[in-house]
Amino acid sequence: MSDDSGSFSEFNEAAFKMGRIGEIQKGMNASRLQPFTFFPELNSYGYQIRFNEAVNGLNEVLPHLTDPEIKEGTTLHEGLDEFMDKYPLVIVKKTLRGNTQTFIDYPAWKIFKKHLNVFEAKVRVYLKKHKMDTPTQEAQGLF
Repeated sequence: MSDDSGSFSEFNEAAFKMGRIGEIQKGMNASRLQPFTFFPELNSYGYQIRFNEAVNGLNEVLPHLTDPEIKEGTTLHEGLDEFMDKYPLVIVKKTLRGNTQTFIDYPAWKIFKKHLNVFEAKVRVYLKKHKMDTPTQEAQGLF
């Protein structure tokens, strides 16, 4: 039910936002396990999914961030985006027989992963600081 204050729709929006943030956090966690697996349904590798989920988390919390937090978050986001453009982490080449071979640039991956870990951690800190993180299983209690 709703009254003229809009409290019902505000509650619904908060619940949906928390659901989205929970899914984003699950996506970051799950994609960490298989960074070089290609997921055809998303046309992306695991590391790209993890990066995109962190970007989604940043976008969810962005309206609540201070100007220095916005600058820090967007700088990390844009730096990683540019790195992926300049240094492809996965290179797929066709062989003379028409098969494909996949190569992983491990030195680039090491650099990218270090900065992705920082970006993801910052996003999680922002979500927690602005009380937008999802509670852990232990914090939820019996309900």
